[in-house]
Amino acid sequence: MAEIQKKCAEKQLKIRTGNWFLPGLMIVLLLLGAAAVTCLHFGIQDQKRAARLLDEAKQEREILLENVKNPDRDTFLSVEGKVVVGFLQIPSQNTEYAILNTFDANTASFSLCRDGTSMPWDTEGMTVYGIAAFTKNLSELQVGDQLIFEDLAGTQYHYQYIEKSEEVIDHGIQIISSDKNKNEKTTFQFKFFS
Repeated sequence: MAEIQKKCAEKQLKIRTGNWFLPGLMIVLLLLGAAAVTCLHFGIQDQKRAARLLDEAKQEREILLENVKNPDRDTFLSVEGKVVVGFLQIPSQNTEYAILNTFDANTASFSLCRDGTSMPWDTEGMTVYGIAAFTKNLSELQVGDQLIFEDLAGTQYHYQYIEKSEEVIDHGIQIISSDKNKNEKTTFQFKFFS
């Protein structure tokens, strides 16, 4: 009799623990799905903010060009309280962003941002930071793909994507994919060519 009771208890234990597996798995899957939707939603919102900022920055630049004699690469403008230093375009990706002056928690979700430690670029080049919403497609770049930086005066500077192992030469641009705390993930390097 004790043997039968023991087998019944084991069977009921298996049934009870088995009953928790499927609901537990469903809860985990729902949580993962909710996290994925949230990330996608914030990425889409970041892209929309960046597109709106780009449009407004281009409109402000038109006003600037009408009212300022001889603007140069040190000319800045302010849009939505953010300082814009120029525009970055990657034709192969059909991508264009306004470049903000400083990367921090307040600007990271609006567009690509330069490091803010020097003028827009100097003999050491320019470093631009961007969160995943703005840099996720850069892994698809091919060596030789073009990047165009346009300052607020309308002067365009052309760059080519190079292997990560190559050193960025004078006036090169590197785009660093990072989180909002500036923790670097991947670097994409571009060499100046005209």
